[in-house]
Parts: sequence; structure tokens; C-alpha cells
Amino acid sequence: MRIIHLIDYFQPKLGYQETYLALAHLRLGHHVTVITSDRHYPFSDYASAFQKILGERKKKPGKFKEYGLDTLRLAAIEMPFTPVIFLRNFRQPFIRNNFHTNCFMTVTPLILIRILKIHY
Repeated sequence: MRIIHLIDYFQPKLGYQETYLALAHLRLGHHVTVITSDRHYPFSDYASAFQKILGERKKKPGKFKEYGLDTLRLAAIEMPFTPVIFLRNFRQPFIRNNFHTNCFMTVTPLILIRILKIHY
């Protein structure tokens, strides 16, 4: 099965549940793609606490392999002083896939619902 994980801020070095779930799907033999922003989460103390672990907060957009996962990092727009983010160029993703989203602070899931014409 092809599974897409839609994640606002993907930082596998910190080991959040979205990383573990995507890796579990990969181990089960599924083709997994992570679609995420080109940023790490805007922790208030990022420079002093997280930069040593994660590197620069803003990453280069593009396709990468991260922890064995196909990762598509899209340029993003953030609302200042909040964790709210908007993925740019998130248009017509892979329509015939199963989606999993952890984007609870963004408009990205709403765009996905509109693209896929999902009804509640």
C-alpha cells in the first residue's frame, strides 16, 4: 500500500509518534512518503536547546531520504510567533494513496480535504 504522512514539522531525530508510525508502516512493507515543511518546529529556545541536535531550523526544500523514508520538504509560510504553518505548492498530491495527517495547527489538512473532495 502507498501511504503518505502529512506532517507540519518533521524532525525524526526527536522521535515523535509521527516518525515512529511512518517507520512502522515502512517496516510492514508499505511505500511511505512524508510530506512536510522545510522547517523544524519553532521551539522558543530553539537556538540554545535544539539547534545542536537538529541543525538550522530552516531546511532546503526538495526530495530527500530521511531515516529510510521518502521525504518531500515543501517551502512553507509561518505565522509569526505561532506554530501555524502553510505548505506552499501543496496542490495535487498523490491522489490514489492513503493519507495520515498530524497537522493539527495548519490549513494543510483543509486543503487536502478540498483536493480529494472528502465529505464529513
